Amino acid sequence: MNNKSKWTFNPVNYEKAYPLSEAAGTSIYTAQLLLNRGIETVEAINNFLRIPHKLEMVSWDKKTSKAIGQLIKGAIESKDLITVHGDYDVDGVTGAGVLSQFLKNKGATFNYYLPDRFGDGYGLNPNVIKRLAEQGTKILITADCGISNNNEIDLAKSLGIKVIITDHHTLPETLPNADYIFHPALSENRDVHILSGVGTAFQLVCDIDPMIKSVIDNSLDDYIDLVVMGTIADISPLKGINRQIVQFGIAKMRYSKRIGFLKLVEKAGIKIESLTTRDISFKIAPRINAAGRMNKAVLALDLLLSESEQEADILSENLEELNNQRRELSDKTLKEVEELIETECDLENDRAIIISGEHFHHGVIGIICSKVVERYNRPAFIMANEGEYSRGSARSNSFNLVEALNYATELLTKHGGHKGAAGWSLKSDNISEFKNKILEYANNNLTKDDLISKTEIEVNIPIDKIDYYLYRELQELEPFGLNNPSPTISMKDCLVRNQTVSKNGVHLFFEASNPDNPEKFLKVNYWNGAVNYPLDEKIDLIYSITENSWQGKISLQLKAEKIKSQDLEINQTSNPKKITKIEKDKSIEIDFPVSQLMTESIQSGYLSSSLGQHLVNFPSQINEFKNKVNVIDKRSCINRFEELKDLYKKYNSENIFVFSRGKLDTDLFKAQKNISENRQKHLVIWDLPLKKEYLHHIMNIIEVDYIYMFFEKQNDSEKQINAGTLREILKYLYVNTDNLNNFVNTCTKVLNIERKHISLALSFLIEAKYILIDDNKNFLKIPETGLRLTELESYRNYLKDLDDYNSFYNIMLRGSLDKINSIIGVKI
Repeated sequence: MNNKSKWTFNPVNYEKAYPLSEAAGTSIYTAQLLLNRGIETVEAINNFLRIPHKLEMVSWDKKTSKAIGQLIKGAIESKDLITVHGDYDVDGVTGAGVLSQFLKNKGATFNYYLPDRFGDGYGLNPNVIKRLAEQGTKILITADCGISNNNEIDLAKSLGIKVIITDHHTLPETLPNADYIFHPALSENRDVHILSGVGTAFQLVCDIDPMIKSVIDNSLDDYIDLVVMGTIADISPLKGINRQIVQFGIAKMRYSKRIGFLKLVEKAGIKIESLTTRDISFKIAPRINAAGRMNKAVLALDLLLSESEQEADILSENLEELNNQRRELSDKTLKEVEELIETECDLENDRAIIISGEHFHHGVIGIICSKVVERYNRPAFIMANEGEYSRGSARSNSFNLVEALNYATELLTKHGGHKGAAGWSLKSDNISEFKNKILEYANNNLTKDDLISKTEIEVNIPIDKIDYYLYRELQELEPFGLNNPSPTISMKDCLVRNQTVSKNGVHLFFEASNPDNPEKFLKVNYWNGAVNYPLDEKIDLIYSITENSWQGKISLQLKAEKIKSQDLEINQTSNPKKITKIEKDKSIEIDFPVSQLMTESIQSGYLSSSLGQHLVNFPSQINEFKNKVNVIDKRSCINRFEELKDLYKKYNSENIFVFSRGKLDTDLFKAQKNISENRQKHLVIWDLPLKKEYLHHIMNIIEVDYIYMFFEKQNDSEKQINAGTLREILKYLYVNTDNLNNFVNTCTKVLNIERKHISLALSFLIEAKYILIDDNKNFLKIPETGLRLTELESYRNYLKDLDDYNSFYNIMLRGSLDKINSIIGVKI
């Protein structure tokens, strides 16, 4: 939840939207969305929505491209080695892919090089230049890099290498002394300034393709999939030429024959026939980026250029593994960064976040920056300390990062990028001064109002106005991206009913309708929204319309993006509120008595019979267990329920009791008996007790003759309480001090822990004085010193109990019948 947010609801401009909708044959809501995008005539609408059947690239510098074509043609005829130098992100990888595929089709002698993010850094590197010269490179052509590498290009020229730069990054004050520079910003045609790095390389290929005879039959359309991926991943404005590229290219990609791309689609679980820009942004691009982030960017390019299914299989599998590693590393680093933000940053006064860490992985800090910006609504600068030098990434929605880095340029060894994304390197000794410089720039150029998250509602569409005509019209507005965002649609004061939580306790589902037409409702999916259950009966909703197919029936439903309820905003991707700094002499009262959660035995089992569970209060004194017990092993049975049914057929159900830690999801049990009524002969161990002593207690109470072991692998130690778990529980307690049920439901559903673990965690917090109990009142207070769990006697006892349980668990799980019989028969 986030209070620092502002929603602006824009009414429909009927004076303009109504005549436009009538003339174009669209709904008034679609007409308003088109007006919001500066499309105000029927002709402009037709041009915007028309999917091109042929892509026509318009050159901005035919003189330069012709000269480049002649240079490359001569090199091909002389069999001179041409090296394509790309970058390690998607734009640079696909740009290098376009140039490499072109050179191959023309029969050139060529190779390609993608920099090592860690050894080479961003752009050109002098050591790489020297190596390429030694290998015989005569022409170096860049993709998505080079425009800021003046010194490196001078070095290449001195070593006899001719240099062609294709790049789109911000032009420096002094252009490098390359032989040729092909850069859209050098054109007077501002329409091409929006091209990505791969779009720039593709434009050059389009210009010079007719000049050089091909040795492999090809069409310029064969490059389009690479151009689309790079354009979308680089978040280039999806208007004008870029929109045409993506519109035309997405349609082509649905019938792609590029084996490497098809393997990526397969690994990502995408249906190729319904490929969208969102699929490329959130599923394809991260996999390509993973290679560069984990130091093997060339792997992604090898895959995209692969012509062998066997090779593509191996490469795609390797790339998937790298992506998994990248995801795990990102999650870990994000937690570390958030901890540093909470302890080192003054979020009340500082208008930028600047963090450095010795253990940060440079390959993932860009991803972390984006998440920090989203969460804290201010620019983020994160650095990875790598000894003498450190490297950083920055993201921002608020101000120009290139200008911010220019403000600290005397401290930097290298920097570059865009307005919203940038990178730099500097000596580690300068980090402190760099932080001061950036904070000074941010505080001078951002106001507190700039730090408030603002959501501009494009149009308010009542739920009873949603139908397939409107849904299809909105689909025609795609592809969505920068300058053509996915429409921000809202419904004010919508009614909520029939709220349910998914089985895994993560997602929330409900039905929504208009106040004035409650009979017309649609189902709403609120992914990762269970933490906010239950919602108020009336909310403001930002949503997108989706199509659902279930058992052959197709219907429309909504996806909740953001929700406002009682002036609180709930983001679909947001985490629950985090603990902020609490002044030393202040504490927060907990409205419910913590003792309510402490009454349950922390280590208790349940005897389940027909319709419920009986909490077993084990006696403190017990006689020696004298019965001879027959242990029957059912641990390897294929179907536990079928085996249990057989027992119920063989014996009267009144003579069988089941030990379970939760209610069995079955209708097998029909009768409910008090365990003290009569002697039971058969005990089913569905789940393992927490200790061997508990097993003795159970058998003593019900005097069993036979034990059937049905338990499977479910070791309690896998859910061990640690500092991370305790921190999460403390966080949820902090935001639910007024609602016991919300606190418990959040912990059990989101953290997937049992009530007994909540009780245990609270006992730790009480001993650590995070929870204070005074005159039957409960207070939450955050001490200035950090919590050291191992200093708590209750936690040390817990670890000892856990060790005992693990020993018992391993014997019971893996032990032979003889060994288990000996354990069960021992004296307590």
